Amino acid sequence: RLVVQRGSFSAAADALGISQPAVSLQVRQLEQFLQTRLLERTGRGIKATAAGMALLAHSEQIDRAVNSAVQSVSAFSQEVNGSLTLGTGATACIHLLPPLLQHLRQQHPLLTVGVTTGNTLDIVRAVEENRLDLGLVTLPVQGRSLAVTAMLDEEFVTIYASRETEMPAVYTS
Repeated sequence: RLVVQRGSFSAAADALGISQPAVSLQVRQLEQFLQTRLLERTGRGIKATAAGMALLAHSEQIDRAVNSAVQSVSAFSQEVNGSLTLGTGATACIHLLPPLLQHLRQQHPLLTVGVTTGNTLDIVRAVEENRLDLGLVTLPVQGRSLAVTAMLDEEFVTIYASRETEMPAVYTS
């Protein structure tokens, strides 16, 4: 569905947080299973074939059925599973998330974590609109129906060229 909505395999892969070849492989496997072409490339991107349109008409119902089946079966498992969507700024994404995500993958291999980067206002809005499950942002944060928990105290320092000149004036409030 995302390939058609976004108009390309690459855009769908970006939205899913996986590689473009992985998306292409999944579509190819689905086409082989159904024994018909679902997509065709056009000069303007990707377009669904008639068979693809017929399948798209059922996509929301398929998603609901699969999610319901997974939830029913997961009730018998003690393992943490499912998916979590996290939004954060670029700095946290680069410096804080890699070890956290590695730890989560080791401890909970059935948990799928998707990460989106953006500024604090966009992340807060996405959490409020249920497009993200969790946000890791800088304070202050205000919003409707949000639980906000401070996690880290960051130390900010001033850096400047080491010369014989005086340190520039630093203003604090």
